[in-house]
Amino acid sequence: MEVDFVNVDEDYSLDLDDLKNKLDSSVKVASLTYVSNVTGVIFDLK
Repeated sequence: MEVDFVNVDEDYSLDLDDLKNKLDSSVKVASLTYVSNVTGVIFDLK
């Protein structure tokens, strides 16, 4: 099993380009946080 993390932008939002680059047919599970316990940001996961 390999674990990889998605980068964040300067405002601590998810780097969607990095996420898209890491998602391919080999990915079986992707786990994302909806609310950051550090910044309180609620991410738009749509």
